[in-house]
Amino acid sequence: MNNKKQIVITTLFLLAMNFSSSADIHTPKNFTEILQERTNRNWNPTIVNSLENRLHVVFIESGGSYCLEVNELIKGPIGLGNVDSLKNGTATYGDALRSMFQVLDLNIASLSDDDISGIVTIHPELASYYALDIQANGSLTVRDKSSFYHSEQDTSAYLVFALDNETGETVYIQAIERKIYNNITKAYDNDSNWSPYQWISLNSDQTVSLVGDISDATEWSIADANGLIDVSVQIGSDFNPQSTDWKTNSFAAYPTNPNTGELSAWDYDESPIKMDNFSNNLDQDYLNQLGDSETADIASQNVLNIIAQNLINLDQSLRYSQETYIAFRKGLLGNAFESVDLYNSKLGGRTVEHVYFTSSFDDNGAYHPFMVIATHNAPSGPQFLIDVARPPGDNCCEGGYDEQNVTRNAVLEQKLIKIPLRDYGLVNSFTDNDLTEYGSLALD
Repeated sequence: MNNKKQIVITTLFLLAMNFSSSADIHTPKNFTEILQERTNRNWNPTIVNSLENRLHVVFIESGGSYCLEVNELIKGPIGLGNVDSLKNGTATYGDALRSMFQVLDLNIASLSDDDISGIVTIHPELASYYALDIQANGSLTVRDKSSFYHSEQDTSAYLVFALDNETGETVYIQAIERKIYNNITKAYDNDSNWSPYQWISLNSDQTVSLVGDISDATEWSIADANGLIDVSVQIGSDFNPQSTDWKTNSFAAYPTNPNTGELSAWDYDESPIKMDNFSNNLDQDYLNQLGDSETADIASQNVLNIIAQNLINLDQSLRYSQETYIAFRKGLLGNAFESVDLYNSKLGGRTVEHVYFTSSFDDNGAYHPFMVIATHNAPSGPQFLIDVARPPGDNCCEGGYDEQNVTRNAVLEQKLIKIPLRDYGLVNSFTDNDLTEYGSLALD
């Protein structure tokens, strides 16, 4: 498309703009809103008292009143959640998810080469790249274990756990190793300065720490978290209808730049759609629509009003109402990362950076307005890639899928998505919509 536009803006037109929105137009609730809602679900914990690979669990102290819970920032000291509120449904989804953890075998990323170790790391449900560790004062905490940003911490380390006993109504949870990041080798080594074999204890001041004597430790009930929020992909369920077994292929490496060999993932704050290069390559008439602000809202409504009038002048129309596009735009911009489940995402950052409307003619003089979405192409909440039974292989090797590494991690991407605003009508039959001259997804 060229830059020729039919944008004739008069003061009278601006004064007559209608900013109303219809109460009948709704967008899906964003994850931030969902986290604030009550579960309204009665939960009767099923006690599993095991630390098996990929279990989703809630750690309940033996008295039954409290459970381990991360804070809203996920990183930092472990706190306590109220078990009764989880049971009677008065807890929010945020309370529930912050009380849930996933147990992963220490060798989970390399199971094609290494057997199950039987010892585990413990990860917050809302942050698969974080894991439990210990502070200098002995308090249990959450640190960034393996995200893009983990080496920026003063300390990158995590604990490895096992059960001291595996029978009875309650168990002792024992930290048997601590791994600490080596900035020279870029790998985790055993922390020789940490004393092994310590137990998780709930203290009288409601803090959670590790203690060196089992007589000072707390007994815990380990409950299946799926009764609280069903997050596992069960064999034979709708998400695994062919009853595919979970594949033990090793994890694929993160993508690299083929020219330099360097990691191609980028810092979220330096996302290509957040940088000046993006706005510098955009038509100046659209710049005031960028971002999520009152100014951008007004500018977007202005342009959409102009598009609607231009279409009327051409005896054409919008595909949907203006209110629909405005609601959709606002809904998209309201999505933020509420979990750390992508390698280079940042908690609280927007998943969609810009939504703007364009008003241009093509070289033949036909009018083609668009809604353009500049997105990081990522969900707000957990993706549960660890639990996918048979993820895509990386085609690294001969011998078929069994010899390949598989995708169980995800990195941010930037995408520009164009949605036509003009109503182009409908085809008479599905086969009339023939776009093979432009390419074929099936052939690709």
